[in-house]
Amino acid sequence: MPETTLIIVPAWNEAQNIPTTVREITAACPSYDVLVIDDGSTDSTGAVADAAGARGVRLPVHLGVGGAMRAGFLYAARHGYSRVIQVDADGQHNPQDIDRVLAGLDHA
Repeated sequence: MPETTLIIVPAWNEAQNIPTTVREITAACPSYDVLVIDDGSTDSTGAVADAAGARGVRLPVHLGVGGAMRAGFLYAARHGYSRVIQVDADGQHNPQDIDRVLAGLDHA
């Protein structure tokens, strides 16, 4: 069975940053799926993420990064992903590092 990878991006009021983050992730990892968890944002984060090409889950209220990540892990489990990694919406994580970090799972 092939490995499937989901990149979870928890986001709260990140409409200005999310398009660049999603583009950088998909450029670095085109075979992985990107899921933006809109954590009860009051701006257009969810719509902007959709327009950038990410899959999206919108939480009705702000749960914080922990709640957003739990929602992402639940999504991954329900959709059969074999690997999951988180990337912050504000661009502080370099998408070029995703494959290197995931490679560590082989030794974990």
